[in-house]
Amino acid sequence: MTRILTRQDVEQLMDMEMAVEIVEAAFKSHGYGRTRIPHRSILELDEFNGMMGMMPAYLADSQAAGVKIISHHAHNHKKGLPEGMGLILYHDPATGMPLAIMDCAHITAMRTGAATAVSVKYLGKKNTRVAGIVGTGVQAVFQVRAICQVSRLERVKAYDLRPDAMERFAATAAPLGLEVELVKNPEQACREVDILATCTSSRHPFVKKEWLQEGVHIAAIGADMADRRELSPQVYGSADKCVTDLPKQALLVGEITDAIATGAIDEAALHTTLGEIVAGKAKGRENDAELTIFKSTGMAIQDIAVAKRVYELAIEKQAGVDIAITP
Repeated sequence: MTRILTRQDVEQLMDMEMAVEIVEAAFKSHGYGRTRIPHRSILELDEFNGMMGMMPAYLADSQAAGVKIISHHAHNHKKGLPEGMGLILYHDPATGMPLAIMDCAHITAMRTGAATAVSVKYLGKKNTRVAGIVGTGVQAVFQVRAICQVSRLERVKAYDLRPDAMERFAATAAPLGLEVELVKNPEQACREVDILATCTSSRHPFVKKEWLQEGVHIAAIGADMADRRELSPQVYGSADKCVTDLPKQALLVGEITDAIATGAIDEAALHTTLGEIVAGKAKGRENDAELTIFKSTGMAIQDIAVAKRVYELAIEKQAGVDIAITP
């Protein structure tokens, strides 16, 4: 039997504390080379301002295997639909049996925030108090919730092109007990913060080197495709440490190819992964003056690791429904 789990099921089964713990363990497994992550396959749907992606993965430590199929359509908000949707197919790696089919939107949002939290734990300053958020769509509040798991965050400065998105962010972030300041432009969100999270679909870089204070940690989340850019080449060139989740994916990202093409960095600057740092094979932050960047492109091992735990909890708590897909 295959367990079917809706988004509501998934939301009721997991929380951010669990997500951060699982994603950190997944990074550690990756750092030790005990994961398999084939290249993700992207189907561009330019005429619809969208895309679909397929992301398979296997984690040997937890014997978890599966694939995430996700879509992103930037204009869906105008139709009252989520910009990102999709499914995770979770399989038994020993037999190929599809154990579960679950909505992936909440898992994607949680694990993306959790990945930022892990980067803050190893690359951020220990006294992180102020965060800047550029792009206050659905992902923004997950970023803040995750950062709160690994820091004593007190204040958030947030900016988005859409005032309504900023207002929704302020409302959803209110239960976290933080001071939320909605600012007028990206510069104000970037200045005088300990951590900066960029969560946009921008095609042009907007974060400038001169806006950044000493010791800031940047979680560059949004620009994860060839035509997306958030950080300028000068920002990459000024970084003391530039860490990726998966170098082979990062090298395909527009802002990274720009930074390399302009000579701001070379490919060697991207070879340290967050997994290697978590596994103790590479150094994280070494002092409070370092400017550090985590270039997040998304790894299917994060999704599959979380999906495994969601499936286990669904069986334990009898959530979802079973259907006979295979004989």
